[in-house]
Amino acid sequence: AISGCRYERHWVSKSRPGLANHAMAGITYEALSTVGPPRWDEAARTIAREIQVNAGGTATENPFIDELERLISPQEAEAILRRDLPPSQVNSTSDDYTDMSWHAPTARFYVARPALRSAHGHAFPAWVMNAL
Repeated sequence: AISGCRYERHWVSKSRPGLANHAMAGITYEALSTVGPPRWDEAARTIAREIQVNAGGTATENPFIDELERLISPQEAEAILRRDLPPSQVNSTSDDYTDMSWHAPTARFYVARPALRSAHGHAFPAWVMNAL
């Protein structure tokens, strides 16, 4: 007040909502369907079992969760994502994909990161996801 200055607060954001491209999502899903979901060989399963034990859990026959070897449609993936979002929220992350969708044909799709099956309710530490 003494300086004669005034203060205004403005929320400045470069992010804008993404443009859904259902045609590209369909093409991407068809290509993934042709290739098929990830399949983990016995060498990968052996390493995962070692991590299960080293992280305080119990080794399981199939150390990976079932969702890793299953493809789901873009519509089903979107429905799963939206279950945890408030109805007013349009986008789900702070990634720059939303801006890129205004400049180039874009398909957003998710590929599962390896995640371990938990026997007997064991909770693996957060670093286990990065170790895989």
